[in-house]
Amino acid sequence: MGGGKSLKDLVYDYFTSPEFANRIKSIAGAYQQMMYDLDREKSAMERLWGKRERQIKTVVKQLAGMQGEIEGMAGSEKALQHIEVFELETAEDLKEE
Repeated sequence: MGGGKSLKDLVYDYFTSPEFANRIKSIAGAYQQMMYDLDREKSAMERLWGKRERQIKTVVKQLAGMQGEIEGMAGSEKALQHIEVFELETAEDLKEE
């Protein structure tokens, strides 16, 4: 086994070898690249989620506005079907969640 060297000597030789150093550098490089890629993906997704959230808020705002206009023309909220999405939550509603 290794020309008469002890296991301790073999392990020491390996840990101090250029091959071991290169392996550690390769692992560290891969780790850094993965972290960089993950950060970029997170940023991209957060940007997309922000855009989508703004779009959804615009749709809800426009629908609520349209409902208000129709209620104004109808002269009464009672004239239209009840649409829960556009109502304010009460303290009781919040407790139930």
